[in-house]
Amino acid sequence: MSLMGYLETRRIPCSAEALQVMNAVFWENKDRESAGKLFAKAESDARRLTDPALQVQLYASLEKCFAVWGREDDRERIRSAHDEALRAWQSREQALSERALVQARDSLALLLSAVRESNSRYWWVDPNTFLGLGAAVLGLFVLLALAWARSHRRWKHRWVRREQEIDLEKAAAGLALSRTEPLAAGLPDSARHASGQPEHIALLIEPNRPISLYLKSLLSDRFRVETAATPNEALLRAGDLLPDLIICDAVLNGHTGIEVVRQIKLSDRTSHIPVILLVENHGAEAQLDARRAGADTWFVRPLPDDELHQQVEQLFQTRKQQHRLFDRHLHLYFTEWRTTVPDAFLQRVLECVEANLSNPDYLPEDLSRQIQLTRPHLVRKLTALTGRDPQQLIREMRLEKAKVLLEKRAAPPQVVAELVGFSSPGSFTKAFREYFGDDALLLKK
Repeated sequence: MSLMGYLETRRIPCSAEALQVMNAVFWENKDRESAGKLFAKAESDARRLTDPALQVQLYASLEKCFAVWGREDDRERIRSAHDEALRAWQSREQALSERALVQARDSLALLLSAVRESNSRYWWVDPNTFLGLGAAVLGLFVLLALAWARSHRRWKHRWVRREQEIDLEKAAAGLALSRTEPLAAGLPDSARHASGQPEHIALLIEPNRPISLYLKSLLSDRFRVETAATPNEALLRAGDLLPDLIICDAVLNGHTGIEVVRQIKLSDRTSHIPVILLVENHGAEAQLDARRAGADTWFVRPLPDDELHQQVEQLFQTRKQQHRLFDRHLHLYFTEWRTTVPDAFLQRVLECVEANLSNPDYLPEDLSRQIQLTRPHLVRKLTALTGRDPQQLIREMRLEKAKVLLEKRAAPPQVVAELVGFSSPGSFTKAFREYFGDDALLLKK
């Protein structure tokens, strides 16, 4: 049984979509006779349709079919029927819209009548009068609030200034301040914000105000110094700020600072931060306390400033060495000499990036979601561990992978560019040349 016979036997009306499909089949087979029967059935079905929208669709599809076969007379006839059906459909839609508007108007009138009847039971105030009274009360409140804020700010400024003067007097009387060398030579002098403030952050966990002021005076040349006095405040500020250096006292108002340092070193978010522990005891006992806490180094109070300068410089020189070690690891990451990074956080970052190298839309925001860190926190931690921000690391891993593929001649450069997530061969060539300083691998056949 033919397709037309099946439709007629089952009495299935012809739809616009089915007409297009069947017409394409008949056109491919050059079956003009079957196409004519199909058109006749479609025209007949269109006249019997009661839904103007479906009727318009079927006439439009039938008009296209006649155009394909070059039957211009039939096309003009169907176009007239299509225009008539379109006008009928538009008239029906307009009538429905007008009916809906009338119903909405009647419903609104009933609702307004009910509201007026309800309002008649209550005392009514003129809206303009009410607004005027409200504006006057609000203005009086604003004036009182401004006056209070100005007075509070003035007295607070005076109190803070006096408190600072008292603290400085105590610190000057109890401590011999000396500053002989700039701190943290491992940090560049130009590492400052546009406002002139140091870019790097140091967190002081110290409840004693004179000692805190003394340490702040030593660190303020190269660090933006933040302070915390209690264990809970220290842990919160360390997790929020992700500072470049932490100095923590072993005794925090009866609490142990050793446990605070241990929690900082155990947290994935803050484990990379260098920590200096201030202890009271000399010798092996102090060293044991520092090792128990996981601190990078320790000092016995009172703290000599020259030794602090040297130790902070050594900590940042160690960080630079870690950056160089990571450079070598990254160059070998996609080769047969690949080794595992000792830092679990870094290893996880590398695995996430490696799994998404072929995705050109993979961004630092996606990496931060996978690592479960905010974008600023990921930038600070990754920069501290590798000397690279997330965007730079993703780009370098793409290029290192591309170099290995090109050396093995695994694919042409255009294909390699797609495999490592570059959107165009041109941008890949430019990035490859800038990173390696040579594009000889791109020219090999």
